Amino acid sequence: MPTTAQKYATNVATHARRSSIKALFALCFIVSLSALPSSAFAASKKSQSSDTTATTSGNTGTASKKKHSVRITHQRSPSEETTAERDRRLYRECRGMPNAGACLGYTGR
Repeated sequence: MPTTAQKYATNVATHARRSSIKALFALCFIVSLSALPSSAFAASKKSQSSDTTATTSGNTGTASKKKHSVRITHQRSPSEETTAERDRRLYRECRGMPNAGACLGYTGR
C-alpha cells in the first residue's frame, strides 16, 4: 500500500506532466498562427471595412465596384528560345528516348 507521501509525489508528477503537455500544445498553436500569411488577416479586415462603408453610405449597390480583369502580356527575354528553336532542340535531344515527359511527341518524325 502506498503511503501518503508516495501518493503526493505521484500526484505532483502527474500534474507537472499534464502542465507541460498543455504548454507544448499552446506553443504549437501560437507557432501555427504565426505561420499564416498576413494577407489572410488583411483580406478579412478589408472585407469587413468595405461592409461598414456600404452600410454607412446608404447605397449598398453602388458601394461595391466591379474589378476589371487585367490582361498581362508576356514579354520574352532576349535569351529565351523561340518555339521553332525549342521544337528543333527537343527532336534532337529526344532521339532514342522513351515517349514520355518532355519528349512526348518528339521521339519519331
